[in-house]
Order: sequence, then structure tokens, then C-alpha cells
Amino acid sequence: GEGFYDIPLIPGKEGSLKTELSGDFPSQKTKVMGSFNAVGLSIEQVQHIQAMKGKTLLAIVQDGDCASPKKWQVGCDCKPAIMTKAAFDSETNILNLEFEAQCSLKQYTAATITMAT
Repeated sequence: GEGFYDIPLIPGKEGSLKTELSGDFPSQKTKVMGSFNAVGLSIEQVQHIQAMKGKTLLAIVQDGDCASPKKWQVGCDCKPAIMTKAAFDSETNILNLEFEAQCSLKQYTAATITMAT
């Protein structure tokens, strides 16, 4: 892999993280859709994030309350997720990401997204 890549989010701004299930067990897939308020990403950061589309990865989103230990993990070691969408609107600082995964997820409020490919 290429290591970890952090995407800083705007503290105190709410985003959303939704999931949809499709298919039947044991090949059931989870589609994870996130809309985040990212701190003014540079062109290079946006290009790096968009280059992750189609690659297998793990995404870990940390709770916006830094004192909270909650995290949301998309993908796992044995079945990594695949990023299917990455779009950033520089006028609103909204980062929209979509992933497909076959792992269980834990819910939390986002402050940082860490991705490892």
C-alpha cells in the first residue's frame, strides 16, 4: 500500500454518512456515501483523493468530538473497500465520497478521514 492519507475536515461543521445494503448474504455489499465539510483542499489534495477512485483501501473517520473514541471504518484488512466516487466543490468546501465494502461498519461523527491504500 501507499500508507495513510489524512483529509482534514472543518471542526463544528456537520456532514453526513449514510449506508445502503445490496445483495444477499454472504456476498452482500455496503455502499457508504459521505458528504463532508473539508478544510479548503488544494488542487494537489483533490487530485490525490480522486486518484484513489477504483483502488482498494480502508477509510477511518474519527469522531468530531476529539475526546470521543468513536470511529467509522469502511472496509477491513481481509475485504478492503473500493472508492467509487470522489468529488470536491471548492466554493462550498463539500467533499462527497462513496465506497463499496463487504465489512461491518461503526457509526460516528467525522472530524478527520484517514485512508490507506
